[in-house]
Amino acid sequence: MHRLLPVAALVVFAAAMWALHREIEHFNFSDFRAYLHQISLEQLGVAACSTIVGYLALICYDWFALRYVRQKVANWQIALTAFIGYAFSMNIGHSVISGGAVRMRLYTSWGIDAADVTRVIGFNFVIGILGQILAGGLLFSLTEFSIPASLEFPFHSVRGLGIFLLFVVAAFLVLISLRREAIQVRNWRFELPTFRLTLPAIMVSSVDWLLSGVVLFALMPPDMGLTLWYFLGIVSLAQAIALLSLVPGGLGVFETIILHLLPESV
Repeated sequence: MHRLLPVAALVVFAAAMWALHREIEHFNFSDFRAYLHQISLEQLGVAACSTIVGYLALICYDWFALRYVRQKVANWQIALTAFIGYAFSMNIGHSVISGGAVRMRLYTSWGIDAADVTRVIGFNFVIGILGQILAGGLLFSLTEFSIPASLEFPFHSVRGLGIFLLFVVAAFLVLISLRREAIQVRNWRFELPTFRLTLPAIMVSSVDWLLSGVVLFALMPPDMGLTLWYFLGIVSLAQAIALLSLVPGGLGVFETIILHLLPESV
């Protein structure tokens, strides 16, 4: 089964690139270059500030994770490790392996036990997923957009999906509030984080996911006629599909879904 995953990722990547080519084949390079010159300094400033705040949010992942394992290192060490780790994760994909290897290398060199670093990696992964679920749940519940039939989704409205996602986050928070003993799965023992630690971590994670959409929105044409929240809902769905595609960094998949979900007028 594991041997088929790279093949599946390659097939999805090829299909996404073909679909992306079909979407943009009527444009030429001069069109893209002309638009780049039209982007204002104000747009660039908003995008840059959102990117900086987004990376600060990413650093907070490790800050919360280290408190989960009750380990302390200097703030500059946390910032350096998180920055390098997420740079690898976002560009290579497979965050547990790529970013995890960076964390294992740096944190163990600063005296943290390998078992605790593994728990840090696991905490970051779970919080990242829950943050995206929370962001998507809020956006899908508050905004309404139809999914084109060309994507062949089993549903055409995202509102019901949004309510379900919010239920998932709420259920997890209830679980960690009521159950204090660790979860045992064979030889693996998982100590649940506290509610006071988990809730702010999930909120920071959701802000990080939202900011990635704000960066893209800031660089879009100001007259495209879409509200920020509507656009963020589209981006959130595209992010989720890109993550599930197994393609490193969601390359091609994210862009294709965005183009399919945007109204034809845009």
